[in-house]
Amino acid sequence: MESIRLSAPLSVELTLTKGCNHKCLHCYNPWRKSNNTIGNKLTIEQIDKIVDELAKNNVWHVTISGGEPLTMPNEMFHLIRQLDKNGITYSINSNLTLMTEEIADFLKEKLKLKTLILTSLPSINEKKCDEITQIDGSYQRILKGISISKQHGFKIGINIVITKKNIDDLDNILEFLKEFKIDYLSISTVIPPSYDILNKDYYLTNEDIVRVADCLLEVHKKLGIDVDSVTPLPLCILGDANKYQNVISTSCSAGINRCDIDCNGDIFACSHENTPYGNIFVEGLKKSWDKMDMWRHFQNINKECIDCNYMDICGGECRMITNTKIPQLYSLNKNKKINYSQEFNSIKIMENDKFTINNNIKLRKENFGAVLRIDYDDFFLSENMLQLYSVMKELEEFSIQDLQEFVEINENFYNIIDYMVKIGLLNQKSELLETIS
Repeated sequence: MESIRLSAPLSVELTLTKGCNHKCLHCYNPWRKSNNTIGNKLTIEQIDKIVDELAKNNVWHVTISGGEPLTMPNEMFHLIRQLDKNGITYSINSNLTLMTEEIADFLKEKLKLKTLILTSLPSINEKKCDEITQIDGSYQRILKGISISKQHGFKIGINIVITKKNIDDLDNILEFLKEFKIDYLSISTVIPPSYDILNKDYYLTNEDIVRVADCLLEVHKKLGIDVDSVTPLPLCILGDANKYQNVISTSCSAGINRCDIDCNGDIFACSHENTPYGNIFVEGLKKSWDKMDMWRHFQNINKECIDCNYMDICGGECRMITNTKIPQLYSLNKNKKINYSQEFNSIKIMENDKFTINNNIKLRKENFGAVLRIDYDDFFLSENMLQLYSVMKELEEFSIQDLQEFVEINENFYNIIDYMVKIGLLNQKSELLETIS
């Protein structure tokens, strides 16, 4: 079991500061228990160095995180400008309690913010929320931040970390999402923090995990918004890949196509790790990235996930939960029978069809060929497919016959074209489709 090795991450999560105005009970950062976070934040000069290093390594996306990034808005504004300048997309993780009309106006008018803001919401119940953040009034301030953001036209997602303390939120979340016009929902199963490892609130059962998946599925069906889970939901617990196809797409990408950079420059595959692989200000990004082979060879996965036939579509158990070394209340079983049937959207390729290249993509060459980003999805091209793509790109519009001098036209070639259309790399102009329409 091994993943493709990229020359550098495609995306990183960047901790702008360790300072936070909440002290969430489940927070993975041990420093959240201390008020002494002075100096644990990025300076303007450090931000510039990091962005230069990301651009040099052709990193495509940055998640701006913390702590709470809105505790230092000027540095966040500067980071956004530098990312825009270098063609690096970004998103923001924030609890939004510090969002003001002035900050929202600046983000909208000066920075032209169009990206999603993912809001940490510990509970949709006011009392529980304040209890989890350990800050009185936090729930009302989060709602106010969401309201200001929506009034300025920003897309808002919420992320709820599920523990025994707030799992009953799942019964009422649909109405909350409707009321506040939320654009995206993430529900994550808790990763027990290292400093509170024996807390029984952090250990979920099979039924709890199914409950999370059912909630995500209901929200997606009834509201039509995108749903996800930061932590994988093991398929051997859900049991039905067809039913849950819209909520089991989360596979751990730490050390495979993404990593985390702390505000002191330390680099981790996952933000829940305690030991860094290096420091971006000392060794740069690539040397640290190259040390993460344990993640690419799946050496840190649960033994039940090893050689499981469904690992590619499931993602297995969260690696950091596996490494807590405390028995979970749920149970994994790679021999469990899974309801799964691959369904293919049939795309009819006709001999006289015309094709154009989708130019709204990012491409990065790798030693195996290339990686493409189309919208927010990544695809890998072999060396042969990359060469074919290069030929196609030179042609403004082409048909199958136009490629005869470059490739052998056979059934396999039609399958390749079919694949390129399905992932959105090619636009198809079909005579048959035009006749039907």
